[in-house]
Amino acid sequence: MLITRADPGAPDPAATLDADDAAFLDDLGVRRVTVRPADADAAPTDVVDLDGVHLGYLAGAAADAVLVRPDFYVFGVAAGPTGLAALVDDLRQQVSARVPQP
Repeated sequence: MLITRADPGAPDPAATLDADDAAFLDDLGVRRVTVRPADADAAPTDVVDLDGVHLGYLAGAAADAVLVRPDFYVFGVAAGPTGLAALVDDLRQQVSARVPQP
């Protein structure tokens, strides 16, 4: 799951992904979730952080995005569009890595 935070009036950081990165995440089945504060205008697909827990986590990690593995471990965090692109590239490299045969 890719969780991004969007400040009021700001676009979703996931919208900055290029077509290749977006397609790669889609092919893996990565769900994208945008978290907005309770006082922001949220789209029907956004998650509203009523208690500030998720946004507080992202702020504490100095991150605009967090990539969470299916087992709920954090794969990595990113700040800004270049950080998000680098995070997706890191995931692509690790998913594509070949496992040595015994």
